[in-house]
Amino acid sequence: MGRYTTVQTYSDTNPMVVKLPYDEAAAKSSAGQDDSSDARGPRHGAGYTVERVNNVMGSTAGAGSGDFHHYRHTRRREMMRMENMEKDATEDQAEEDFAARVEAKRKECQERTRRNAEKRKRKRQKRSFAESTAKNSKGEKSTPIHAAPDSPVDESAFSYTPLHVSDPSAPPTAPLSKTVAVALVANDGSFMQKVKEAMEKSEVSSGSKDKASDISDPSTNPSKST
Repeated sequence: MGRYTTVQTYSDTNPMVVKLPYDEAAAKSSAGQDDSSDARGPRHGAGYTVERVNNVMGSTAGAGSGDFHHYRHTRRREMMRMENMEKDATEDQAEEDFAARVEAKRKECQERTRRNAEKRKRKRQKRSFAESTAKNSKGEKSTPIHAAPDSPVDESAFSYTPLHVSDPSAPPTAPLSKTVAVALVANDGSFMQKVKEAMEKSEVSSGSKDKASDISDPSTNPSKST
């Protein structure tokens, strides 16, 4: 089956657009092919020749009926592509700015953490130094100046003998006499009263003894001496 071909059945220069019979148009096309086959070589499609365009001016010059629509769609696609490019560039820039801010904040936090750590370290060092100084000062106060706290001690120079073990080298001692002190006033609930009575008795007895001594001694009695 041969290729489907069409022929123009009317003349381009005829303003009345009178259709030509198909047989006449086909005969003209085949005649033109025979004349130009030697110069241009074999053509694809028997009996058909593309005519030269003569309408170079006017509203349809050099453009088909669908060229404007193709241009409009192409322009829309290009505008959408440019819009997407701008959008992607804006998003990329926003992400870069965000990453830069995050990095700056991270470095700031690290620097602040480092400063705080150094401050805490200095505080710990000061506290440990103060504690060691206080311990050293307490040790110096408790240790006498003339004593040597670090000098070694000879354990063989000291001996310990328990009290319940008798020393055979010691001289014998007399047993201690056990005496029990007897209370002058019995504790029967009236301690102060008993003490007062005892004091009065002692005063009375001492006064009677003084009178008896005065009577027995004539030098102290002037009435008898006269």
